[in-house]
Amino acid sequence: MYSPKPDIAKASIELLNKALSNDWPFVFFRIPGQESVLIVQQQKLDFRKRRNAFYMVPWPGSSNKPFYLRPDIVIKGKTSDFGDDFPILPLPIANIHHQASFDGYKQQVQAIKAAIQKGAIEKAILSRTKFVKNSRSPFAIFFDACNLYPSAFCYLSYSIETGCWMGATPETLLEIKDHRLFTMALAGSQRAPSMDEQPVQWGEKEVKEHEIVAETIAGILGEYFENFSQSDLQTIQAGNVLHLRTEFEAHLAKQIPTGFIDELHPTPAIAGYPKNAAIQLINKVEQHDRGYYTGYIGPNKVLGLTHLYVNLRCMQLFNGEARLYLGGGITMDSDEQKEWDETEWKADTMQRLLQA
Repeated sequence: MYSPKPDIAKASIELLNKALSNDWPFVFFRIPGQESVLIVQQQKLDFRKRRNAFYMVPWPGSSNKPFYLRPDIVIKGKTSDFGDDFPILPLPIANIHHQASFDGYKQQVQAIKAAIQKGAIEKAILSRTKFVKNSRSPFAIFFDACNLYPSAFCYLSYSIETGCWMGATPETLLEIKDHRLFTMALAGSQRAPSMDEQPVQWGEKEVKEHEIVAETIAGILGEYFENFSQSDLQTIQAGNVLHLRTEFEAHLAKQIPTGFIDELHPTPAIAGYPKNAAIQLINKVEQHDRGYYTGYIGPNKVLGLTHLYVNLRCMQLFNGEARLYLGGGITMDSDEQKEWDETEWKADTMQRLLQA
């Protein structure tokens, strides 16, 4: 059992009650590998872009608007400092329940493969949604995510405009520390093996997917920075999923170059290649609005922190249920059943939290 700190627990409850009574937005987040949770609250309904803010930027073409939450009030403490006596969030009722059947998903995969065969693209990331019943508090889900996924960026955001979103993403879009800029290519996935299974082996499809992403990011870095370094190819685990990862680092003389983030996001890992053609095809083929899924989120110059992440392994919370967002890379070598199965085991990261 833990003993919450009375001052932090009381302050956080007071902050939330005041926010809910005034319709003020707030976000909880935890940086990977750190113990501290931050609550950021804005005391005004004003989401104009600003340099010092928590960013929540949607997928290109989404009907959702960018969300820049100004840090009017910030509370910081360890997960054990907050207690569990949180207010009930007035979650909306989901008014759209679209989720693709396997047959519908199969048709979408075939449409992407037809575009690849015509030479329009080389790869596209196809996503789908899945509704799951949920009776747990969003705050309990968030703090469980912090404990279960220490290497993920965990967040819980709420506003009357955007609704309630929660995620535990493994993919860094951009991090700044000591005049150094860090980013990564995270592409190529497989289910993590059990202890008695064979050592991890990667197929040609996954390796090729990763190479496209890594080469694209290297090319963008080369346009903006004179020198940058690139790590060897790594296998990392996020929940029950293994990914191929390549890390990049560049020296940052002053601030982030103008246009760099827009050039970097979305990477081929969440859009495809070539990027613009893949985005257009995705927005045509997918039958749902991605919203903030595969957009980017995180603090920008909040208490000196700049950590932006690709919004993967996330869900939108409603009254009594959650909408999970799931995706995977489609190439000419994709098998429809295997791609569907990949989205199913990726769903386990969020479903595990709903069933805790």
